[in-house]
Order: sequence, then structure tokens, then C-alpha cells
Amino acid sequence: MSPILFAIYIDVHAFIWMIIRLNQDGCGCQLQSVYLGCLLCADDIMLLSHSLCAMNFMLKICEDFAAEYDLKFSTYKYLAIRIVYRHNKLCKPLVLSSNNLQFVSFVKYLSRHYAL
Repeated sequence: MSPILFAIYIDVHAFIWMIIRLNQDGCGCQLQSVYLGCLLCADDIMLLSHSLCAMNFMLKICEDFAAEYDLKFSTYKYLAIRIVYRHNKLCKPLVLSSNNLQFVSFVKYLSRHYAL
């Protein structure tokens, strides 16, 4: 969906609510007290978290947000990347809309590649 059509469809204030909720619940990353746990550009979302447990909690908040605003996630497009020294070890799955997210070694976000 184009950013303009997305802006027409969804109220930007709704996404601000989601970011505030994620921040208030202590989820996501911060850098010098600046919240960086949820990066948005139209309908592209990047969540950053310090743990898998916190990430699953963030995904639950996003699910609640989508249910409230009648949105659906295309979970086949959603990926997860672990950037830690034990990134290649098995771990608890990340779940969004009852689907496990696929762990990969790099992701593309806004035409930029991020890798381990």
C-alpha cells in the first residue's frame, strides 16, 4: 500500500498510540532515553527489542492494535533477526497472528539491508 493511501486509511494518531503504549510498557530499545523500539514508515514497521520475551510482548501489543483498527498482518512478509552472539542457537519462536516468524540472517527495511 502506498504511504499516501495508508495515511488516508489509518489515522496517524492511532500509530502514535501504539508507539506510546510500547514505550510505556517498557518494551523496545532506547538510546540515551530516546525510544527506538518501534520504527514506522507508512505500513512498514520495525520493532527493536532487547529480548525475545519483550519482543513477543510487543508483537501482542501490535496484534491488539490491529484488532482495534481492523488491520491484518501479512505474516508471510514478517521476519525476525537476532543480533546477539548466540544468534544461531534455537530459541522460543516469535508469534504474530498465531504464526511463527521466520528467523533470517538479514532483513530489508525501506530498501536498506541489515545483516548479522
